[in-house]
Amino acid sequence: MDSLSYFATQSPTTDPGVLDRLFADLPRTVPELVNVVQGLCLAYWERYKHPIPNERLLETNSRYVETILERIAALDKRPLTETRQPHKRFMASCSDFANLLCAMLRFQGIPARKRVGFATYFTAVRPGFFRSHEIVEYWDSGAGRWRKVDPCLDEVEIAANAITFDPHDLPADRFIPAGMAWQTCRKKQSDPDKFGNEESRGFGVVLANLILDLAAMNKRELLNWDRFGWMEQPFATLGEEAWAILDRLAALLQAGNGAFADLQTLYAQEAGLQVPKVIWCDTPLTPPCKIELRE
Repeated sequence: MDSLSYFATQSPTTDPGVLDRLFADLPRTVPELVNVVQGLCLAYWERYKHPIPNERLLETNSRYVETILERIAALDKRPLTETRQPHKRFMASCSDFANLLCAMLRFQGIPARKRVGFATYFTAVRPGFFRSHEIVEYWDSGAGRWRKVDPCLDEVEIAANAITFDPHDLPADRFIPAGMAWQTCRKKQSDPDKFGNEESRGFGVVLANLILDLAAMNKRELLNWDRFGWMEQPFATLGEEAWAILDRLAALLQAGNGAFADLQTLYAQEAGLQVPKVIWCDTPLTPPCKIELRE
């Protein structure tokens, strides 16, 4: 199967299941779909501005689009195109925003995929720091290329970070793919401690995002606090063979549609890169726990 056909179909994560009927009347353009997602979800880091109990942070572990839609409908039964009040929105991480938009695009037959990397534009958090982030790429058939869109960026984020670019077509320097971050850190062109989030940073975070990006490119869209395989092994003990494989992975992730088959082969051959049936989830509200994934 070619890459465009592959990414035009749902994955176990993005499949809306029996709730696909909720997608029937959605708009067709990407900016309109982004508005729908933003009207349904509230970034969990924004919850302090609203009367939302901390217990609802557990919604960020819903993981599957079908489960997310169930929760959205339980909070507010109106059509998805109706914008919810903040306290009636699903508590979402960037993973949830991306997975939900991917599901909507794939439902309409538009190739879409989640990408894992680092945003350069959250300067209000820490200037010069590249925050772990997940966005969506969709295939623009008219332009014949993948476009990057950040469904998390609403008017509040845009204003807070003085953003002047189009979040529906991110410029190349605004989102650093995990593969590029790995390469520049390996060449000592970038400081690994500039990559990460408020809780953790460094080469280990770059490694984790690299493997999560490969998983997403194989339609195993995970949460950004999941871990498995080489992500669980002490970083310094990986060995030269593993480092060489990761260097190759970083190059393939940036090589375009022509590298699709090689990416799938690498994923299938290297156990340390494969998403197993059971993974660890380092949730933001509860102790780490084991999760058995859907096939």
